[in-house]
Amino acid sequence: VAFVLPGRKVLINAVTQRAGSIRVEACDVHGIALPGRSLEKALPVVGDQYRQPLSWQGGNDLGVDAGTPVMLRFQLHKATIFGLDFE
Repeated sequence: VAFVLPGRKVLINAVTQRAGSIRVEACDVHGIALPGRSLEKALPVVGDQYRQPLSWQGGNDLGVDAGTPVMLRFQLHKATIFGLDFE
């Protein structure tokens, strides 16, 4: 489901088990990854994180303006997400 971004950065509250990780891909409304925001470019979130900005190689914002509809695709391995926040 696409939603309108209230900000350009996504902050995550999550916990991963040992050897676990979370990667996030940002997509347009058609499900196509935004430039530089694919799963392959995503830097993994590991450990116990509170308000940790999601990052990709080349940046830690979504690469689109606030108010732009996007979809987020999550890849979790031994992980739990408790919440997302936006700046």
